[in-house]
Amino acid sequence: MRIVAALLALAFLASGCATKTTDSPTGGTMATVPNGACGALLCNATVTVPHVDARKTLDDLKAFSQAFPYRQSGNPSHVAARDDLEARFTAAGLPVLRQSFERPLGANLPVVAGPTYTGQNVIGIKWGAQRDHFVVIGAHYDVTEGAIYGTYDDGSGTALVFELAAAFAHVATDRTILFCEFDQEELGLVGSAHLLSTFEDHTFPYNGTIDAMLDLDMIGITYPHPAKMVVWQNSPEVKGLVTNLTAAAKVPAAQLEFRKTKGGTSDGATFIAAGIPTAYFWSDWDEYSLPNGQPMPYVGLYVGAYPWWHKVDTYDTMVLAAGNEATLQAGFQTTLDVVSPTLATFASAAFQPTVATDA
Repeated sequence: MRIVAALLALAFLASGCATKTTDSPTGGTMATVPNGACGALLCNATVTVPHVDARKTLDDLKAFSQAFPYRQSGNPSHVAARDDLEARFTAAGLPVLRQSFERPLGANLPVVAGPTYTGQNVIGIKWGAQRDHFVVIGAHYDVTEGAIYGTYDDGSGTALVFELAAAFAHVATDRTILFCEFDQEELGLVGSAHLLSTFEDHTFPYNGTIDAMLDLDMIGITYPHPAKMVVWQNSPEVKGLVTNLTAAAKVPAAQLEFRKTKGGTSDGATFIAAGIPTAYFWSDWDEYSLPNGQPMPYVGLYVGAYPWWHKVDTYDTMVLAAGNEATLQAGFQTTLDVVSPTLATFASAAFQPTVATDA
């Protein structure tokens, strides 16, 4: 594993700060950003950031999506995917909570109607020094009715979450991190809404508050690919942090966009609506062409242009959209080099983001 220290030293609004390299308990290397390196606007703390390898992430994503197609309706593949996710968190040394819930009949569903079945969030818990202050990082592992592999939507986010969980498992943090693999996102953000409700009614097994949330949905095919990295956020401090980190990862400013979604939504919207500081990452598909110069075909009602969305959606279609394997891997590495330090900063007690009223 390579170190990202040089990138992180450039990421923040501080001068004269050196970054040191430490050994990772999991066998890799980590970048440690010293006091003050986050800049006065953001935080004043030491933040240790594990490097996560994009090649391994993609290999695990491919294996997961091929092993568990049709992750919907509580079918055997759907249930087996839950077992696999639990096993991954357990292998990383994290305690696991499997949070079952029923999709409420007659709920106001922002996505699509669908069958009623028992859903289950699979949550890896990385305890921090503060056991009553939580950061949620999440993605959804279910696929919509009619979809098959769901490799990009949202196998990409699912894999990023479990790879980050393994990387952060033995990193000291202030806040406790909940690595959440949400169910029933495609039925109306049901899993994330259930998690939030258990904090609100104090039925979550551990008392505390959610201080920040990071959502990953259809993200990874991005710079050096033309598709922009898009972030819907509701906090000036979160926006400043992400801006600095993308610059550190050498992403051109024009390739980063802050805005709400134009079509559809994801679990990050649950936390934004609740007034929790949130960064919801995805790749923009609105304005770019295939490598041959032809525009991406639009399929169905989706605003973006990934034509396999809610259809077959395989690893090979991801490669086709990226143009080649190298660009796909580079985009996932860009994503990880932004998301990993974002999560590390969210988990620092010194990072105290506020919420904008116009998010």
